[in-house]
Formats: sequence, C-alpha cells, structure tokens
Amino acid sequence: IKGLRAGGDDYLPKPYSFAELLARVEVLSRRRGGPAEDTLYRVGDLERDRLSHRGARGKDELTLQPREFRLLEYLMKHAGQVVTRTM
Repeated sequence: IKGLRAGGDDYLPKPYSFAELLARVEVLSRRRGGPAEDTLYRVGDLERDRLSHRGARGKDELTLQPREFRLLEYLMKHAGQVVTRTM
C-alpha cells in the first residue's frame, strides 16, 4: 500500500509466475504510450528472442550462458557499428 501511494503503478506479490510478470510489464509499457521495445532481434540468419531467452542461427538453436546471451543481444542491437570492449 505504501508503494502504491508513493507513486508505484502496480504490485505483484510473491510467489508469482514469470509469465504474469512479463504481461504486467507489457501492460505498463502500453499505459505509458511509448513504443514497445522489440523482443526479437534478427541479424542475417541469427535470431535472439528476449522473452523466451532463445537464440538460433538458421535452423540450429544456440546454447549459450546468460552472460553470452546478453552480449549477443548487445552486439545485435549495434549491428553494423564498431563496438569497443568498454562499450
């Protein structure tokens, strides 16, 4: 109650399902009126789905660690750009 009165938009008590959390985040982003961020990245035949945490190259599914997926996502967001180690 304190969080909602302090300006919070929603409350999700534990335990909760990840699917419900994602649905609530999508609803909140629509409420803001801004464009929703893409959840599927494609560069050539390489695909990365942020919602299902899956990746594929052609017909082959990628088996990567969470950090590797985050790095892949970053590189895909910046495809065609020079990405430094610091970035």
